[in-house]
Amino acid sequence: MGSRDETIRGEMTVRETIARYPQVRVVLEKHGLGECGGPSGSPEPIAFFAHLHRVDADELLRDMNAALQDKTQPTPARPVAQAAPPPADIYRIFIKTALIVALTAGWTLGAVSLSLLAWGPGLSVNWVGLFQAHGYAQLFGWIGLFIMGVAYHVLPRLKATELYSRKLALASYWLMLVGLVLRAVGQPFLAGVPGGVVLVVGAVCLLGGASVFVYVLLRTIARSPQPRAFFESYLLAGAVWFWLSTLLGLAGSVEAASLGLAVLSASWNAAFLHASMAGFITMFILGITLRTVPAFLGLRAGNQKAFGVIFWVMNAGVALTVGLDLASAALGFSASSQLLAAGPILELVAAWGFVYNLNLFRKPAVTFGDASLDRSYEPFIKVAYLWFLYATAIPAVVAAAQLVGAGSALDFLTASYRHALTIGFISLMTMGMASRMVAVFVGVRLHSPRLLYAALVLVNVGAIGRVLIQLVPGPFGGTANAMLGASGLVALAGLALFVYNIWRTMDVSQPQKEVAVETPKQEQAIRDDMPVGEMLHEFPQSLGVLVEHGMARLKDPLERGKLDEGLTLAELARKEGLDLSALLTDLNHVFGIVRANSNVNGTGRKTGTISGETIVGVLLEQHPELLPVFVRHGFAHLQDERMRSTMAKTVTIAMASQIHGISLPDLLSDLEGALNSGVTG
Repeated sequence: MGSRDETIRGEMTVRETIARYPQVRVVLEKHGLGECGGPSGSPEPIAFFAHLHRVDADELLRDMNAALQDKTQPTPARPVAQAAPPPADIYRIFIKTALIVALTAGWTLGAVSLSLLAWGPGLSVNWVGLFQAHGYAQLFGWIGLFIMGVAYHVLPRLKATELYSRKLALASYWLMLVGLVLRAVGQPFLAGVPGGVVLVVGAVCLLGGASVFVYVLLRTIARSPQPRAFFESYLLAGAVWFWLSTLLGLAGSVEAASLGLAVLSASWNAAFLHASMAGFITMFILGITLRTVPAFLGLRAGNQKAFGVIFWVMNAGVALTVGLDLASAALGFSASSQLLAAGPILELVAAWGFVYNLNLFRKPAVTFGDASLDRSYEPFIKVAYLWFLYATAIPAVVAAAQLVGAGSALDFLTASYRHALTIGFISLMTMGMASRMVAVFVGVRLHSPRLLYAALVLVNVGAIGRVLIQLVPGPFGGTANAMLGASGLVALAGLALFVYNIWRTMDVSQPQKEVAVETPKQEQAIRDDMPVGEMLHEFPQSLGVLVEHGMARLKDPLERGKLDEGLTLAELARKEGLDLSALLTDLNHVFGIVRANSNVNGTGRKTGTISGETIVGVLLEQHPELLPVFVRHGFAHLQDERMRSTMAKTVTIAMASQIHGISLPDLLSDLEGALNSGVTG
C-alpha cells in the first residue's frame, strides 16, 4: 500500500478507497466529508461524491494521493470511524420516531377516523379534536421530526462544520415527543379544563423543541467557514416558520383553554396549518431541493436570481395568508376579497416559477450513468412536484372566485388542497428524499427499490381518491365517507411498505461488501466467472485495468500466453490476492465508457460528433489537439496528464461544464470548430 505507482482515481468509490488506504480518512475530514456515507464510507465514486457535496474533485483527489505517498503518517490498522459509534447517528432516533408517529397518530389515525365517519357522525367521537390531533401528528411528528433529524445530520456536512450541540439536539427531540404525546392524548380524549391544560402544556413543549432546533441550526451555520449559499435562505425561512407555527399553536391553545375547550378555533387552526404546511415544511423542502436535486438528477442550472425573487414572493404570500387568518382569530378582522386573494395568488406564482426554474421536467444537462445509486427516488420527486403545482392552484382558483363574488361556494376545496399538499407533495417528497438520503447516511443500498415503487403507486392512488372525493361540493354521505376511508387505507398501505423499507435499510448492521454503483445490465459484460483470455481478446482495454491492479507482468504478451486456458477472473483474483469486487467495478466502468463512447473513435474532422455526453478524457485521447480549447475555457488542470488519464475519464463535457460553471454551448461550438478546421491555437 502507498507505493508510487498507485493512484487514487475519480471512478474509485469512497468506500473502496478507505478500505484500501485508511489514511485518506484524514483528507475526507479536512474537506468536511468525514462521516458522509456511513462508517465505511460512501459507496459512490469519488468524483460523483465530490460533485454532490460541492467539493472540488481535482483538489480532493490531489490531497488523497498526497496522503497516499506521505510516509510520515502511520497507516491506521483499522478505520478510525469504527473506534466508537459515530455521533452523527442522532438522525436515527428522529427518523425512526417519525416513522412510528406516521404509523400511529399520523396516517393510521387519519385513515381510521375516515373509516369511522362511514358509520355516521352520530358516534360518540370528538371529531374535531381527533382530526386536529391527527394534523399535529402529521405535521410535527411524521414530517417535523423527519426534517429535524435530516437537518441535524446534513447541515453540518453541507457547511463543512460540526453540529453545534448534540445534547441540545436530543433535548429538542424529547420536547417535541412529549408535546406530540400530550397533544395526541389531550385533544381526542380529554375535554373541559383538563383537556385545555394538557393542550397548553403540549404546545409549550412543542414551542420549546422548535426553539432549541432553530438555535442549534443557527449556531451550526454561524461556526461554518463557508460563505452563505443561496439555498440557505429557504432553510432559514423554514426554521423561522417552524418557530412561528408552534407559537401560533400555543396562542390558539391558550385561547381554547381559557374557554374551557380542548380544540383550537377554526381561525387559529387555519393560521397554524398554513404556517406549518406552506411556511415551515414547504420552505425546508424547497431549500433541500435546491441543494440536492439538481446534483442528484443532473438538472440544468436554474437562475439563482430568479430563485431569490421566488423566495420573497412565496414568503410574502404565506405571511399574508397567515396574517389574515391571525387577524380573524385574534381581532375578528374580516378582510376584503381582494386582500384574501393576494396570498394564494402570490404562492401560486412562486410555486410554478420555482418548478419552471428548477428545470425538473426538462432534459437533464448531465447523465451520470454508473455514478448514481439506485434511482427509484426520482419518480417520487417528479410526481411530488406535480402535486405541488396542483395543490397551489386550488387556493388560487378559490381566490379568483372570491374576486367575482363566488368564493364562499368553493370553500369546500380547502380540505382537498390540504391533502393534495400534505400527502401528494410533502409526504411523497419526504419519502423520495428519504429513500435516497437514508441509504447514503447508513452507507448501504436501499433495502428494496421494488417496495418503494409499490409504495409510490399506493400512496398516489390513495391521495387521488381522497382529493377527488373532496372536490365534490356539499356534505358527505355514508358512501362518500366510506370511499374516503378506503382511500385512506390504500395510502396507509403504501406508507407501511415505505416504513418497512426504510427501517430495514437503517437496520443493516454492516454495509454491503458490493459497491452500490449500478451499471446497465447490457453493459455488465465483465463477470467474475469470465475467462481472462476471452476478456482480453474481446475487450483489450481491460489489460490496462489488470495492470493498475498489480498485474504489470501481463503487459508482456508472453506472460499473457502463460495464463491457464479457462482461468476465470475470480480464480485470478484469488491466486494473485486481488480485490475481486474492486477489480470488477473498474473493469465494468471502463467497459461502459468504451461502449458509450465508441462513436468518438470514428469522429472525422469534417463531421465531428462531439456532444455533451462525450467523455472528456476519451476525447482528448482521440484528439489531443483539442486540449488548448479546453484550457482557454478554464480547464487549465487538464494540462496535467494525470488529470487527463484519471479524473477526465469519469466526466462528460456537460458534467465538467456544469461543475466549473462553463457555458456548454460555447465550449461545444469551439470544440466542433477546432475539430473541423484543425485550428486549435
